[in-house]
Amino acid sequence: MTRSVLIGLAVVAIVAGCTGGPVATPVPSAAPTLGITTPLPPTTAPTVAATAEPTAQPTIEPTAEPTAEPTAEPTPLVTAQPTAEPTSEPPPAGAGDVLFVDEFDDEGSGWGVGQSGDVSAQYTNGSLQLDVNAQGAAVWSTRSISGPVAVALVAGEFRPVSEGAFGPLCEGDDGSLYGVVVTSDGNLSFLSVVNNQASVLDTHEGVFDVPPVGSVLIGVECAGLATGALRMVAVSADGPVAVYQTDQGPETFTGVALYAEPTGESVRIDVDAASAYGIAGSADGMTAEGESLLTNVPGDLQQTCIQSPSSGNAVAVLHCYLQVEGTGAELLQFQRYGTTEEMDTAYQEFVSQYGVESTGTCQSGPNETSWSIDGAPGGRVQCAPQAVGIRFDWTDDALVILSTLIDFDGDYENTYNLWLDAGPVGNPI
Repeated sequence: MTRSVLIGLAVVAIVAGCTGGPVATPVPSAAPTLGITTPLPPTTAPTVAATAEPTAQPTIEPTAEPTAEPTAEPTPLVTAQPTAEPTSEPPPAGAGDVLFVDEFDDEGSGWGVGQSGDVSAQYTNGSLQLDVNAQGAAVWSTRSISGPVAVALVAGEFRPVSEGAFGPLCEGDDGSLYGVVVTSDGNLSFLSVVNNQASVLDTHEGVFDVPPVGSVLIGVECAGLATGALRMVAVSADGPVAVYQTDQGPETFTGVALYAEPTGESVRIDVDAASAYGIAGSADGMTAEGESLLTNVPGDLQQTCIQSPSSGNAVAVLHCYLQVEGTGAELLQFQRYGTTEEMDTAYQEFVSQYGVESTGTCQSGPNETSWSIDGAPGGRVQCAPQAVGIRFDWTDDALVILSTLIDFDGDYENTYNLWLDAGPVGNPI
């Protein structure tokens, strides 16, 4: 059995099999978190300055045919240990830098379970069941990962049995937790749990699609201070929806967590699947593959980039945090592949997921076509809507790099102008 979970900026498969050690911390928070906003001091996001205009810029070919349209008072920690040692299986093929994938059919897979007063976490019928039966309380279950890692990706398939707030968190090397939670009305909050005190860092209203029945896919990418700032990207099944950045938080991450909190008197959330990604040995910086890919990022953008775990066949992935909000794109991604065939397959997956009928030329609306420089073919480009805002995805046949720009405001003309200078660039060193 497989499920697709969108994590970071790419789709990954969640399958049976798991690794990691046990951590058990279902803990009530001191007060309702979703009604209290106590933001950490944000850092100033890097300003994306326009690069010097190159002598030749990519142009979109108007004559090319578009592709077909795709059919959530501190109490003592609960430290109950799992009854069995965590099991391990080889990661699925094409899973990239997977740390574990879990469908909760093995009660020894390493998640913290136990009960503390009115909150509990337990394996039940192939799910991890999170229960809170008191207002002002919350529960989370943690699981260790092979770390520390500078960047962690965690995603879960959450099934609300009753209304509340829920989502995935990353556990820092100092025991703090950072991540995202969503509510049934579609509001999303970036959340921290420090010394068992939960606080909302930032909230975005109505940006998340939570169906009245069924499961919800939620992912978060957490980059620690080792990368220059604490950065988080919240991701839905239809792409990134929000970004947060601050200069306070953990250096690196050693675990992940699943969180639930009632918005009324009680809540029950079943988590049917979860996955985590990280690059082994990445706590001190980029890998050689990441450093190599960084040379293909335009120079004025390099300082905004971190290496993210690969959740597919990409050899290396960079995420560049251009800004938290405002006019222009927020995120820029570069993925290098070993072959053009792998790159083209990944691009077509984006076209299948996001592609709509062409109504513009990327400067004014959705389109999917080829691009060139001075008449020389360069690759394919798609500009399309996503859950929040728009995205540009394009291939570079010469560099075998698939790139993506995300603009939450949905300004096609502004994003098109940035695309002209966003790279990747050739740099054979």
